[in-house]
Amino acid sequence: MNEAAARWRRIAAGVLAGIAATLGVSCSSPAAAPIAIHVDHVVALLDTPLSITVSGLPADAQVTVDASAVDCDGVRYLSQATFTADSNGRLDLDTAAPTGGSYTAAGAMGLIENMRPTTGNQSEFVFCTPQSGFAIKLSAVAAGRAAAHVTVRRLWLLPGVTERDLRPSTDGFYGEFFSPAPGVGVRPGVLELGGSEGGLTVADEAAALASHGYPTLALAYFGEPGIPATEQDIPLEYFAKALRWLAAY
Repeated sequence: MNEAAARWRRIAAGVLAGIAATLGVSCSSPAAAPIAIHVDHVVALLDTPLSITVSGLPADAQVTVDASAVDCDGVRYLSQATFTADSNGRLDLDTAAPTGGSYTAAGAMGLIENMRPTTGNQSEFVFCTPQSGFAIKLSAVAAGRAAAHVTVRRLWLLPGVTERDLRPSTDGFYGEFFSPAPGVGVRPGVLELGGSEGGLTVADEAAALASHGYPTLALAYFGEPGIPATEQDIPLEYFAKALRWLAAY
């Protein structure tokens, strides 16, 4: 390139820079996209599997994702796992195996299924699920990027499902009946019983079954007012009466 051509190139570059400055146009590289967590069902029944992906990551970057929730006893649960993003800066928890953390096998529900209490016994615990459902906070962070957050709500009961209390003084047995939302269609009825703990302990599961379209009667057979206090001398006719009521629904 001769001296004249080089001079004109320098002049053109200066003119373009001046125009860009006047118009407020930046010649620098565009800012990196922020990290984002994507969940296909942010509100869903407890047994609905989720698809969880993370985007906006640096290519092949290490990213930490965690899940946290608080149960009805106020106990906080937490899980955490580290992954490697793909060459496009994307992470799919359904196919990506963690390189470390609370679990090892690939699976979108891994973080949720492996939450453990942050206090007390880490191996023997029962997550006390509020009847109204509970929230799970998902967070993702990679070096040099602001953390991303999304909250997922898990429910026992979908809108439209109705609940009816049934008592020995009026119905001959102690239970709660959950009727599916209108328009679901005819499906078999379910009689759900608790175990040796007594009382009405299966109402939440009955609500979930009704949310899937199955009319469900949760039945207590001891340990509630109006029925035996202990698991002794319980007549089989008691269960037959509940079944007849359910069949007539």
